[in-house]
Amino acid sequence: MRSLNKWKVPFACALALTSLPLALIVVSRNATASSAGNGANAPAVAANAAPLGPDVAEVSLNDALGRHWLQTHYVGNGASEIKATFVSLRNAPLRLTVPSGLIFETADLRDQMVVARGQTVDLPANATRPAWLAGAATRSANSLRAQEYHLCPETLQSLTPLFEQVDKTPEASRPAIQTAVLLLTENAPMATFARFNVLSGDTPLRPVTPAFQVNTGEILAAFALLKDAGYARRNLVAAQDPQLKIESMIDPLSHAAALAYYRLNTDQEWAFWRDELQKGDLSTRHYALYGIGRYYPEVALQMLPDWARATQLSSLMRTSAIQAMAETHRPEAISVLQGLVSEFGAATELGESARKAIAYLENQRATPATSNLVEFKISQANLR
Repeated sequence: MRSLNKWKVPFACALALTSLPLALIVVSRNATASSAGNGANAPAVAANAAPLGPDVAEVSLNDALGRHWLQTHYVGNGASEIKATFVSLRNAPLRLTVPSGLIFETADLRDQMVVARGQTVDLPANATRPAWLAGAATRSANSLRAQEYHLCPETLQSLTPLFEQVDKTPEASRPAIQTAVLLLTENAPMATFARFNVLSGDTPLRPVTPAFQVNTGEILAAFALLKDAGYARRNLVAAQDPQLKIESMIDPLSHAAALAYYRLNTDQEWAFWRDELQKGDLSTRHYALYGIGRYYPEVALQMLPDWARATQLSSLMRTSAIQAMAETHRPEAISVLQGLVSEFGAATELGESARKAIAYLENQRATPATSNLVEFKISQANLR
């Protein structure tokens, strides 16, 4: 018995060493399957999760329809999504590829959408599966309601280079792709997409639809996609709007993307704000004061009080200089602003602006985690 016990220990160790890797593989696979099922496209991912076996046929959507292996039904919302229902007519499993760039239209041909992102859907034999396809409107006049769409036999040739680039750019968001599509199909002006107040005279042919308005960073991403796809920027109306550059530079959420897109380093950024302040468009020149306040607070606290006192400047520039001091987010700006209130008088327009800036900074100091950036474009001043 004693000799028998001697081999139990090494045997147990060997068993543990061989079984542990196998157990880890099983746990890893289970975790992967679990995390895949919780993604944004849960129904489509679930369809892909089940093993189909060695006899699976990999085929494109158009090919499957041409072989009569499939019945389909599509419902689009006119803007962002197409719900597809796939019914397999084959006694063997299918791996269905839905490529980006496919065009769908309503029966009356009024509304049209495009698949913004390619997708793969696995169909067991004779199975019915839904799939939610990321979409984009090719027409800003689309009816934004759920209705039946039909697959078109042809794609839009003008969009082909775009979707070739989209397939190479997995980080591109659906809103950026949507913006790029309308830039190409309608050559839409900036007001179609911008959430900021567009000051130029270019207006959309149709009323602006909030569904197509996106953050400034998404507009930049759309232009970057088009540039990488080989489209000429000079042919796009929205690309000629000078306001996008300063709006994206001043917005903290798009600032880094703007530096990259416009190829500005640290030294060039300061030159940009200086030039905007001295030679920029009159409708947006005051934005530079906020940019300096936000990104160069030490400089701002020295120069902005002088700009506020400069009687030769317009009321808009002087008011903006005061409001921009709040953009420094520095407690020491409070004492400077209090001095301006005393100089101008609390009841004057400039004094009132200084008091609002003080209130903002004091509130920020009390609740720093929930403070928001100053809405500098919503003021008593007439931006036009």
